[in-house]
Amino acid sequence: MVDSLKNLKIYLAELQHQYNEIYQEIYGAERLGLDVKAVRGCRDRLSNILEQIGDISGKKILDIGSNMGYFSLALADRGAYVISLEPDEKFRRIQNILASNLGLSQRIISLNLPLCTDSINFLKRNFAHFDIIIMLSLWHHFIGTDRWEKYSSLPIIGGLFRYIWQKKHLQTEVDKANTLCKQIFSLGEKIFFDTGQSDEQRCRHLHLLPDMGDNPGDWILNNIFGDDIYYNKKIIGHHIPHTSKKPRYLVSVNIKYNNTIEFSGAYESSPIDKKFQVDIKKQIVLGASEINKVGFCDENIMPYDCKTGENKFKFGGNLNDLLRAGASLDYRYIAKRIVKKVFDIHEKYNIAHNDLRLWNIIFSLPEYDIYIIDFERCKSLESGRDNDILMLRFILNHIARKRGTIGIDYPENIERFVKLSIGDYASECHTRQDFVKFIDSEKFYNISDK
Repeated sequence: MVDSLKNLKIYLAELQHQYNEIYQEIYGAERLGLDVKAVRGCRDRLSNILEQIGDISGKKILDIGSNMGYFSLALADRGAYVISLEPDEKFRRIQNILASNLGLSQRIISLNLPLCTDSINFLKRNFAHFDIIIMLSLWHHFIGTDRWEKYSSLPIIGGLFRYIWQKKHLQTEVDKANTLCKQIFSLGEKIFFDTGQSDEQRCRHLHLLPDMGDNPGDWILNNIFGDDIYYNKKIIGHHIPHTSKKPRYLVSVNIKYNNTIEFSGAYESSPIDKKFQVDIKKQIVLGASEINKVGFCDENIMPYDCKTGENKFKFGGNLNDLLRAGASLDYRYIAKRIVKKVFDIHEKYNIAHNDLRLWNIIFSLPEYDIYIIDFERCKSLESGRDNDILMLRFILNHIARKRGTIGIDYPENIERFVKLSIGDYASECHTRQDFVKFIDSEKFYNISDK
């Protein structure tokens, strides 16, 4: 903890040097003994949001553009499960250190994802649905561009460029931004949102935003949330930002969501075009493969309801996807859970999975555990055990590197494939005890690129 707090202070000093300010308030600063002055407080908005939610324990929340994670950490600290999107690694590493030192790492996953169509598809596959979506002070990033920012600031012709932008381009950009927001908001039930105004100073792009008139809160509700899928719309607070003397308005909106979420491909690089659906109410996957001819059903190992045969949906999703998105997880712990469940299959049921790959491992955030899927290639333990051991080494290598893999067919010569891919990594591991001992050792993370 001491070393990570030391690193945290270094990262904060680097931010201060780069931006001449710390933008967002640090959640838990008092608890951790940090004396950091931020230009933008968050407690006022948090208080307004909590008043609307009530008991937040167990809620599933998406925080888009989370910065250093004030809202993500605050909500996780109150019992929620939070998915935090932040593409800036500087902010994400601070957020992850804070989560670790505040004991919140098992309630929050930070992902290195920007808000775009690919990210929305990722969220559908792996989380499907959220009780609450938070998007604060981010909308303006979808409106302005670097080119217009450059020319509109020129002293003589800047006004002309701003006029052209307003007349010819602004509404198109607003429509694009609202379409993107509609896609992401459709994965939630309740939305908390605010954005800057066009007359704010010292903030990139804001002067290219629409004129929101004398009632910006109403403008937001009528123009960003004007679609008939939004309802129960209201202003729940207004707060003075550090960029203006005029307030930003915080709004709360409900959305009519579909009870079934549909997505294509079981994971990011999946070569299969098969469509899958998640029943939101029952939290089951529709159209996924059933357990065929494996001779057992164990809900501690597989994400299935053994009584109904239904595929349980796990809020957390495909481990390969999560690795590729830079998910902040306790990978040493996860590696041990994978080993345990593979050897449980071997020892309890005398079966080898025979298709162990990262995308056949499902992570559940609420349980902070993993489950294994896709038993279609399973074999007797005698004929398939060696393949499982080889692929365990391959999987642990990628988890230690915190890297996912591309979607490839299961190789015929697994031994050659593993040798070429990872060399002799964990080659001494054959038993459950061997793997656990290896994961606990420095060798687990002490690997270098070839």
